Amino acid sequence: MTKTSELERQREQRRRELTYMRDWIHSHPHRVDPEVRPAAIDFLNNSIAELDEPSKMKNTRRAGRMSLRDRLRTLVAVIVAQNLTAGK
Repeated sequence: MTKTSELERQREQRRRELTYMRDWIHSHPHRVDPEVRPAAIDFLNNSIAELDEPSKMKNTRRAGRMSLRDRLRTLVAVIVAQNLTAGK
């Protein structure tokens, strides 16, 4: 198996996992904290969108795997944006 096909397979697997988690949150809203639910869904949607555009995945070692710093930056940005819109 070539390296490119292996990375593609990993990216598709990660996309399926993220989609499953997003769909689970939608189908079980009572099992997720209502304050965290929108941020979690936004985070998952952003992660799926990044997988759909591999050119945006800079400095990733494996397809679908963001560095901890990038994941935290994305999560904080989503939470801050949500708080700014909720405060109005």
